[in-house]
Amino acid sequence: MICQIQVTKSLIHQIDRFHMIDRSKLPNSFEFVVTAGARARQLLHGSIPRVAPGDRKKTTVAQEEVVTKQVEKIDANAKE
Repeated sequence: MICQIQVTKSLIHQIDRFHMIDRSKLPNSFEFVVTAGARARQLLHGSIPRVAPGDRKKTTVAQEEVVTKQVEKIDANAKE
């Protein structure tokens, strides 16, 4: 019984620590990956995160920024 409680607490900690992005709810999965990848490169080169990074990797922070629309794709062909 004690072992089961410890395992359960460990699993809860892992669930809280690792958030998965449900890409099936995104309009364009490919665009999400490309945009998050470009943003991750910016973060790796010193850009300031737009969400609280905590102890997460820069790639995960970039994904959250894209999902929460803190960062969006800019269309290179759009005229101002």
